[in-house]
Amino acid sequence: MRLKVLFFLMITVLLTSCYQSDNDFDGLQLVTFSSVSPTVIFLPGSRGIDFLVKPVYDNISYNKEFKADERTINLIVNAPPDKVIEEVNNIFLEQEYIAYEREDSNSLAHYLYVKDNYRFTASFKMYCSEGFNCKKTEIFFWYLIADKNNNKEVF
Repeated sequence: MRLKVLFFLMITVLLTSCYQSDNDFDGLQLVTFSSVSPTVIFLPGSRGIDFLVKPVYDNISYNKEFKADERTINLIVNAPPDKVIEEVNNIFLEQEYIAYEREDSNSLAHYLYVKDNYRFTASFKMYCSEGFNCKKTEIFFWYLIADKNNNKEVF
């Protein structure tokens, strides 16, 4: 009998220690260029955004149409999409960007953020893992870095 109780207690402790709360998202943090962290993404024309997770994908490639480098960033944040969308919008609006919502049948929300010559596209999708666990948000950012000829932003 004692072994059964001990076994049950150990399983309970193990499961409790492995549990992650759905509310462990503390919000995004706006940081300065002096902050050095693998979770901070610095976007041109703005301060960095700390998503508190490393990007799943971060790539710079050449865009033939605009003749400029294009950066693509993919993140998976452990928070519901509505909360992440609100946080990202607040950060961009705080930095005086104008947000334009775009129609996209493949995502929950799709925004274009514009300020001076800087434009960022952000797409937010529900991320499901482990079968039916759909409590995370997948974020895609795209933006052109600079024109190869003029060395300035192109849009």
